[in-house]
Amino acid sequence: MGFGGSGMTLDCAGVSLSDLGALTALPLPSTARYRLHGRLDYAGGAFRFTQVAGTVGESDLAGDFEV
Repeated sequence: MGFGGSGMTLDCAGVSLSDLGALTALPLPSTARYRLHGRLDYAGGAFRFTQVAGTVGESDLAGDFEV
């Protein structure tokens, strides 16, 4: 992964989270439309998506995620 330590802001929207699998190299589930905003970093072999706010389908999401 070439962007480790960059701490970039990510604002993304699409038809299904499964479309982001190419970015993360992880299989993500098929979902309803999504819109997410937060900070993305990769370090120590893990993706960290922090300060997340957004929606997947009709569900609101907020918080921090690490994979």
